[in-house]
Amino acid sequence: MRMNTEICETENVETGWARPHGALRHAPISRTFLYDLLRRGVVESHRIGKSATGRGIRLISLKSLDDYVRDPQAAEAKAAARSNGDNTPIMAKAASTGGGTL
Repeated sequence: MRMNTEICETENVETGWARPHGALRHAPISRTFLYDLLRRGVVESHRIGKSATGRGIRLISLKSLDDYVRDPQAAEAKAAARSNGDNTPIMAKAASTGGGTL
C-alpha cells in the first residue's frame, strides 16, 4: 500500500511534529546530531507505519527539540528521568522489546 506522498512530505508545525528534514529547518543542528539526540531519547519521536520492514514515517516532536535548544542540560535530565533509572536509551528499549513506536 502506497502512502500519499503529498501528506507525508509536509510538516505541520502547528501540531508540533515534523519529519527529520523539517525538524532540521526548525533548529540549528546537524542531521547527525539530531539522530544522536533521538537515539539517546533527548528529543522525542514516533514512527508511524510498519517498523518490521524499516519503513514508515518518523515524526519528531518540535516541542522537545525546542526544549533541547533552549536548555540542553534540562532536556538531558528529563531524558534520563524517562529512561526509568537505567542507562538504556528509549529507542534501544523499543527495539529490544520488539515493538513500540517511537
